[in-house]
Amino acid sequence: MATSRFYRSALSTEPVSVNIGRYRFTLEEALADRWILAITDEDIVTEILPGLLPEGETDRFYDLLTSDRVGRNDLDRAVRDAINTASGMKWWEAQALIFMAEHGDGEFYGRLLLRGIDATRMTLGAWCAACLALALEGQDDKTRLKFTTRLKAPPAGVGDEDMEDEGMSFESMVRMAQSTPGMSVGR
Repeated sequence: MATSRFYRSALSTEPVSVNIGRYRFTLEEALADRWILAITDEDIVTEILPGLLPEGETDRFYDLLTSDRVGRNDLDRAVRDAINTASGMKWWEAQALIFMAEHGDGEFYGRLLLRGIDATRMTLGAWCAACLALALEGQDDKTRLKFTTRLKAPPAGVGDEDMEDEGMSFESMVRMAQSTPGMSVGR
């Protein structure tokens, strides 16, 4: 049985590799805390690219930028791909979990810490899994389905290229929810 992308990301401490346009870069190994700080920064792109590039790669990166061999769309796509890989989920899902932990004056984050879930000691994938588990803990099936359906729903403007490797489309999740007894999604 193949290991899921999510589980592999949660366990892996390997560096993340991304394509910026047609150029391949490998980011530094980083634990969840570093990813979280980059993702919550006002300029997420520069925090990840070049922020997580090893020292020797930044010159090559800036050379590509200044020679116009890569553009903003290439950078945006590379950042989304990096978050997808590091978290094991879609970038918007990881962002939602990160912002959920940050919201409410740190109460949710405090509950994570009280359980020993420390972003300075685990991968982004493991941290996201812990956030998801804590958010769903004690919830009934209907609430769990509603939460995960909203979490997996892409934000407005997300194109098909971001959805290409998604195991279940949003439409199929809605159909599944509609067929669940007690659910009244979109009816």
